[in-house]
Amino acid sequence: MPGFFISNLKGEYSLNNLFNERCSQGYIENQNYFIYRNTLNKFMNDKLFISDEEHVIITEGVILNKKELIVSYREQDFASTVKRMFFVEGELFFNKFRGCFSGALYDKKENKWIIYTNHVGDKPIFYYHANNVFITASSVDYIIEALKQHGISYELNVKAVYDMLTYGFMASGRGDGTFIKEIKRLSPGHCIKYSDGKLEVLEYHQFTNTSQIDDRITETEIIELLDDKFRRAIRFEYEKDLEYGYKHVTTLSGGLDSRMNAWVAKALGYGDMLNVTFSQSNYLDEFIAKEISNALHTELIIKTLDDAKCLLSLAKIIQMNHGLSIYSGIAHGKSMFDYINFDKLGLLHTGQLGDSIIGSALRDPIFRPISKAIGLYSSILINKIDISGLSYENEEIYFLYTRCFNGALCSHIAHSNYTEIVSPFLDVDFLDFCLSIPIKLRVKHYIYKKWILKKYPDAAKFKWEKIDAKITENEKILFVKKMFKKGPKKMLKMLGFNIKTSCQSMNPFDYWYERNYTIKEYMDNYYKANLNNTHIDDILVKDMEFMYESGTASEKTQVLTALATIKYYFGE
Repeated sequence: MPGFFISNLKGEYSLNNLFNERCSQGYIENQNYFIYRNTLNKFMNDKLFISDEEHVIITEGVILNKKELIVSYREQDFASTVKRMFFVEGELFFNKFRGCFSGALYDKKENKWIIYTNHVGDKPIFYYHANNVFITASSVDYIIEALKQHGISYELNVKAVYDMLTYGFMASGRGDGTFIKEIKRLSPGHCIKYSDGKLEVLEYHQFTNTSQIDDRITETEIIELLDDKFRRAIRFEYEKDLEYGYKHVTTLSGGLDSRMNAWVAKALGYGDMLNVTFSQSNYLDEFIAKEISNALHTELIIKTLDDAKCLLSLAKIIQMNHGLSIYSGIAHGKSMFDYINFDKLGLLHTGQLGDSIIGSALRDPIFRPISKAIGLYSSILINKIDISGLSYENEEIYFLYTRCFNGALCSHIAHSNYTEIVSPFLDVDFLDFCLSIPIKLRVKHYIYKKWILKKYPDAAKFKWEKIDAKITENEKILFVKKMFKKGPKKMLKMLGFNIKTSCQSMNPFDYWYERNYTIKEYMDNYYKANLNNTHIDDILVKDMEFMYESGTASEKTQVLTALATIKYYFGE
């Protein structure tokens, strides 16, 4: 993916990426380090790449509060502001940044690097450190190229393979693994301090749900605070588009999260908006998105997924997201964005993680210690993963850092090959506030629904895809409808009847696999051709065979993601 590269190994590196023509390249001369940038050619005033007598400063992505920081620190430009922040705030100055960003600062006098990812880790940083060799980059590919050029070997990380076959993303330890044992990913809210051959990984922000706001604050007051913080996050995002003269582009589906992103943006006056939707045709996501876009008077592009050809992009998706998450979870978005010219479009505004932030992954208002693996795409090989070393404070925070940050936000990594990506639900101040709301108000989307009904009641007039009903529907009636809909089918399956797979889903993987010969042939042939890779031991081969042969179509794509990533980084 686009970004930067820093290494104390000198060399002639090409350091290209999949969409190199969309990028701007540059080098910084330094006697100790090779410093290179290959960044997406958008939002360039947010992307510092400078060297003076005292510092090297690199920022990647977008700093949504850039203007606010310049005013706060009484400087004339962003570069001077960053220098001032480093002087005033110290090594962790970037904790005050907001947005999807990463970066690095080199203090020449101290011969010290500070390299950081953002609070949720969706602008990734990878690093290698061994035998006095230090390499850090926005892309695993950049590090691999340097290792190969200097004859440095690397090994397959088998834990990462089993993470893919269970979680569908990297979750072992602190989720800092990659398919390369020697290459780590910097965890959300962490930074690297590298000086005189010594590397430290430091935590600068930790999300918590146990520091809750005063019980004396009423629901009405909570809703007002929540709304104020959400509107502030929306303004930061959409003002960034206006700063650069771009048109807004916002994803829209049948869910609540994308709806509230678009709805509140329109309420605040950001009406020149292009909505984009991708779904199997004639499904709720398509219908609901049409209705909402019509109500907002916004433009809408719909990409149908009926041919399922999005699943043929396996190799390219591995290049785009380093094999960090299941490829089928990203394929539908890629299939749409490949058709869009982003030259005049701004940030891709998503509703990522709203469900788990204003709501909760927990079903009961209880903070439980971690006792089992949760958030998995597949439990077929669950006995192959070990959760004993996990140190998250409870299940919800475990789910947030693994399934949400390391899993769902991998779509941001892949799609940032097209434009920079943001979500108002990921605003640090908003996220911290939501986690401070008493858990009893967050479970089952209680406060989420209350917020919508009180502040944006017209947004509640449309169905919510998750329940196939409006949020005002009586929960007992919804439960009966759900049982009536699923019960007979479940009973017939138990009795041995062959029940045809439904296409009623945004991504009906099983339906595609069973009905589309091209897709089935592609998946099965890829599996057979790559299972016996020399880098895969016999035990892992047997596990993959068992999972592919017995699993659902989605689980098959987990196996294919693992095989394709191994092939990409290690060859046949």
